[in-house]
Amino acid sequence: MALRRALHFIFKVGDKSKTATFYRDVLSMKILHHKEFEEGCKATCKGPDDGKWSKTTVGFGPEDDDFVAELIYNYGVGEYRLGNDFLGLTLQSSQAVSNAKWLGWPLTEFGKGHYLAEAPGGYRFYLVDKDQPPNDPVQKVSLSGSDLQKSIHCCSSLLGMKVKESNKEKTTVLMGFTDTQCKLELHNIVGAVDHGTAFGQIPVQVSRKPQNPYYLSLDTCGNNTVEVAIWAETDAHEICFVSSRDLRLGRRFTFQQDNDPKHTGKATLDWFKGKHLNVLEWPGQSPDLNPIENLWYDLRMMEATVLLGTFNAADLCLDTILSLSSTDNSFDLIIILFILPLFNQVG
Repeated sequence: MALRRALHFIFKVGDKSKTATFYRDVLSMKILHHKEFEEGCKATCKGPDDGKWSKTTVGFGPEDDDFVAELIYNYGVGEYRLGNDFLGLTLQSSQAVSNAKWLGWPLTEFGKGHYLAEAPGGYRFYLVDKDQPPNDPVQKVSLSGSDLQKSIHCCSSLLGMKVKESNKEKTTVLMGFTDTQCKLELHNIVGAVDHGTAFGQIPVQVSRKPQNPYYLSLDTCGNNTVEVAIWAETDAHEICFVSSRDLRLGRRFTFQQDNDPKHTGKATLDWFKGKHLNVLEWPGQSPDLNPIENLWYDLRMMEATVLLGTFNAADLCLDTILSLSSTDNSFDLIIILFILPLFNQVG
């Protein structure tokens, strides 16, 4: 997982049913997580209302590696006005093209193997009719800008992006962190950038939040109430900086342990909860599934064989040998002092 990369784009949606059909049935994205909120959020990309709202994250794979979509639904708000700021999202998936044709979802072909589909709300999605790549199928997010050179400077100096492609005739530039990650395509337009009420936001994962007086730090709902820094560039496109530690991407593993009292004690469980770690539920009276225990058994059998064979100690029974491991550290000490030297002798 890269230390710095674009994470997702935030879409405000007004029709949950049609939106679900598009992302799930047309694009074949999966629901990664969903959360309901009773109160509004300080971040303007969630607004403009302060009432009850929900957040649903969808994508082709987990946000640890893939660029995903975050769908914001404000209860009681049926539609939003589109501006000219968001120009589209491009992804490579022949399955999405096939799904759209089968479902009768409107497609406009604008080039060989290239189609335009509109999500509910008017958001544009450009579909490339090729097999989905092994890495992230989302290729780029396209945004407009009134001063291309200033936008390039902001993305390179503040975000650390590099220019990947540029087209002087079309006055566009493609910027990104690496070749395999979702990139940002900037289009120069004549006139001002209009964000409407449907404007979104691009959170960027960073190793640490930038320290700059032009950044605004605030608490947001949705990701364990983390600290973020909001930056609005020259055309007021919002970039949300989230540290990889606060976001806890890459920390979605499950911790395994048995029901030993020291594992199930209140202090231990509180520590796991405080660190936001998932713990595998372990059934009572279950067989020991910890693989290291099998290794200890095999090593004890080898210990008995080596000791009995080398010293010809017939009166040394197996139970006595196994009893040497009754304490936490004694068996490890025996291995170091006796077992390893014996292996060297008989080898």
